[in-house]
Amino acid sequence: MNIITKNHKKTHKWTKILTALSLLGLSTANSFAAVTLETDIKVTDQGLYFDGEKKSVTQARNSSYVEGQKMDYAYGRSIVPHGDAIKVYKDYVFMTWYRGGILDRHMMLTRYNMKTGKKVDIEFPHQHTGFEGRWWIGETHNVISVAISPKDETIHLLFDMHAYTPGKDTGGNGSFKNDYFRYAYSVEGAATVADDDFTLAQFVKDTSATSEGANDYNHVTMTGIRNDAAFGRLSYPNFFQNDQGDLFLHMRQGSSHDGRIVFNKYEPEQKKWGSFKSLNVLGAGNKGDVKNWSIYGIIKYQDGKIRVGFQRRLNRPDKFYANEGMYYAYSDDPTGATDWKNYQGESIDIPFVAPDDALVFDQSTLIPHATDKDQVSITGGFDWAVTDNGDVHMIGRVSERVNNKNVQTIYSHHYQVGGKGEFIHKTDFPNAAEIYAAGNNIYIIGLEDGRPFIEQAKGGTNDFTRVYHAPTDSMKFQKGVVYIHQGKVYYYLLKAGGTGDSRTTHLQVIDLDIQPEGPENYAYAAKEGESVAVAGTMDIAFGADGNFTYLTNQTQNLTCDAATFSVPDSDVKAACFTLDVTPNIDFANDLALLEGYDRVNVTVNASVAPTRTIHSVDLYYGDQLISSDDSAPFQWSETSSQLANLAVGSHSLKAVITDSEGLTAEVTKQLTVADGKPSISIKQSPTNLKEGYPNLMLTASATSPDPSRDIKQVALYLGSDLVSVDSQAPYQWTQAETKLASLQAGEYIAKTVVTDNADLTNEAEIKFTVAQATPKPTDDDKPAKDDTASSGGGSTSGWVISLLALLALRRKSQ
Repeated sequence: MNIITKNHKKTHKWTKILTALSLLGLSTANSFAAVTLETDIKVTDQGLYFDGEKKSVTQARNSSYVEGQKMDYAYGRSIVPHGDAIKVYKDYVFMTWYRGGILDRHMMLTRYNMKTGKKVDIEFPHQHTGFEGRWWIGETHNVISVAISPKDETIHLLFDMHAYTPGKDTGGNGSFKNDYFRYAYSVEGAATVADDDFTLAQFVKDTSATSEGANDYNHVTMTGIRNDAAFGRLSYPNFFQNDQGDLFLHMRQGSSHDGRIVFNKYEPEQKKWGSFKSLNVLGAGNKGDVKNWSIYGIIKYQDGKIRVGFQRRLNRPDKFYANEGMYYAYSDDPTGATDWKNYQGESIDIPFVAPDDALVFDQSTLIPHATDKDQVSITGGFDWAVTDNGDVHMIGRVSERVNNKNVQTIYSHHYQVGGKGEFIHKTDFPNAAEIYAAGNNIYIIGLEDGRPFIEQAKGGTNDFTRVYHAPTDSMKFQKGVVYIHQGKVYYYLLKAGGTGDSRTTHLQVIDLDIQPEGPENYAYAAKEGESVAVAGTMDIAFGADGNFTYLTNQTQNLTCDAATFSVPDSDVKAACFTLDVTPNIDFANDLALLEGYDRVNVTVNASVAPTRTIHSVDLYYGDQLISSDDSAPFQWSETSSQLANLAVGSHSLKAVITDSEGLTAEVTKQLTVADGKPSISIKQSPTNLKEGYPNLMLTASATSPDPSRDIKQVALYLGSDLVSVDSQAPYQWTQAETKLASLQAGEYIAKTVVTDNADLTNEAEIKFTVAQATPKPTDDDKPAKDDTASSGGGSTSGWVISLLALLALRRKSQ
């Protein structure tokens, strides 16, 4: 394991990991799909922002409001957006926020209609309560969480609380007696009402005995019965949903020193929530553990199971400062009530007193020399996710503290491939703080230089690749909250910059172009609304999440939508998947026979789509059916009368396959019956002969078409006269043969006759010509001696005389 040490003050914080692909068409060598920024809208320019000074708990409790002051805060500066603040249902995006400034602080719910582009805000009477009732001190823990139940389309909000009890000391700033737990919910169907009807009237007022007036929408219970023990001291609400559409909630109950995770399920038939179940106990120190401890983690529903990943805060005098350990467990019970197991599949009883059986990794082992009290800090930067392939991923950071300062920080990534075996531990990992999973990949998404970026890795690996970074001239943001729904990222962002206690927020909708999973053996073809390209004959499935409608034996392109498949419209984004169902058929072997054959083997290879079976394979001789077969091997022999005693020549065979849906395909092939006689050819060299030729060679080539028969002899005839018989290749004859020597001028026919060991014969012949020799010259043909001299001498003497005359003239002139 290579430990990478980074200077803590210089590390740049990446904030999210999620499932995605490349953005805005940016691609890499890994060939990521094209990802596009689909929408960017301003949500509000009035988001509450704590623009004052940070106060310690003691300072906050002793502070008083000063007119005109900035909004100070106790923990973090930005509360919008924060927490479980965004959800998507059908064509709507729901976002929660507090409205600024310091004297306003009203709780707000925005619904953005992605079809109409209209944005509607609901203002609730409730105002941000601030730190323990001190409304002028911002409290970042007091998020507004939102969820929609798909079973009755009700909206649920949990908000503005941090371990409050009825008797919480507010410093004289109101009372939590009937307002320590804050839950709001709507009437049935409110999530999808028309834009103009999306108002506060959709929410149910509190008319119980604990109501604080006619305009009170805050309910102090989720079960219909007030129970201070059950609903007191709750913090960090997070909703999650299973594959069946059940809505769940989990929160931490207790404090940072003694806390437990509780969770419950919404019962739409009763319009109430069930009782809380506990993952771990309170007061563990009195129940068998070494000391009371608190839990810091989150429950998620991923890859078909309810799961939890957490750290524990034991607060004992040892090397750990606050949190310690990385823990993980899952339930095989769809409700999470029972059947919990650790990562090794070993049973764990809940609520558990000590989490030791769920331990995955002790991060302090990454800095083994850090053993002094409070020298190891793992607080923050912890998260986990599980891909659809069951790959479990956990991330965290560990810091070494010296004199209460971090001197080095190590970021680690731990993953279990396919949910089996031991975890793999890596430290060559970027400083991400949260992890999400969708499909079979994991991603890092966050802000770098204030602009969104994405990195991706395949599930069960640590191989991250940068696939997107927003353009350098695009808008900058300060923080963001990510929600992933049906292949799109909904990024709720706080714009960077600005002044005062009201700031601007945006929503970016990013299409990840994730190819969903279709039925087994089917390939992804198109998103809903796109065209499906059909090649050959295909079965096409339309749907999502395991629910599909099929069209079979399609041969034309079609539109991937509900109307084409004659199904009702749904809020679930469907896709189309194709399966090539064209049957395959071919002849498996060459079809070549010899005259007089006694055996025939015609074999056909046939196959159909995995979703179908072979109904029949038919073999035809021409247009005459030989026979049908419905199971492999598909073979025919000489026992079929049509294939017996075929004459020399070419014969057409056709094979036809029919599948279980009546789809057919066919193939034809020629069966050839060849003459069974041996073959022979002859050639002459040289090709031009004259009387008196010095060389002559006749060469024969002979073969048998049947490997079981040999060539017995080859005979050469000149005309009708036998020249000789040869029984061994090469078969050659020259002028050394008496009958081939000194042939007179004329035309000749050389014939070869081959005989095999079955006494089958064949012959070949060649014609060649011997030309008349050129006659030799005689004395009568020679020219006379005087004639020759006269002819040659006359020519020579003429130019000699001319030359002498020229020389004489030259002397005379001198």
